[in-house]
Amino acid sequence: MTKLFDVSAEEAIYIDNSESILLKLSNKFSEMNIYFPKDNIQEFKDFITEKTQYIKLGFILGYSVIWKRKNSDIYLLIGDDESTWDVCFIMDKLTMLDILNEIEGLL
Repeated sequence: MTKLFDVSAEEAIYIDNSESILLKLSNKFSEMNIYFPKDNIQEFKDFITEKTQYIKLGFILGYSVIWKRKNSDIYLLIGDDESTWDVCFIMDKLTMLDILNEIEGLL
């Protein structure tokens, strides 16, 4: 299986001066930088391990990042909520596991 995105993460400070993780997802068509609050990582782990189907976690240029699972599909939505978003990326399980590994490597 070919992964959809290359993943990297580094420690960062968000615009509100909070300690964060800067997650970078890229491929030959796009790149995005998502800031995660360090103290909310357990929510993301719960999403990846399918304990929850929806989380609002992370920021891109001040916009919320919504992670949503529907059946076996995973969506990364950028906007206000799962109904009113402006940009959508379809994610795969391999990329999600890469994200988790990168984040855990910083903790």
